[in-house]
Amino acid sequence: MLFLNDPDQYEGGELYFVRPVDLELRPPSGTLVSFPATRDYLHGVRPIGDEERYTLLVRHITDGHRLCRGGRSVRAQGDFGG
Repeated sequence: MLFLNDPDQYEGGELYFVRPVDLELRPPSGTLVSFPATRDYLHGVRPIGDEERYTLLVRHITDGHRLCRGGRSVRAQGDFGG
């Protein structure tokens, strides 16, 4: 997730994690936050005020829509447009 505007331009909107650690982020513009999109990294975004918060989200899957889980490759589920 790439943050495209500074946190002083909006109220709220913190990216938070509850697992594996309790963490809340409001990074400056240009910050890239990368983490696996799995249940091991349970996360969300706090409500945003009347302002706008801009981010760029990229989901990356490799090896023909296959994910590696526990040392073994498993088929990813969902519509990946391929």
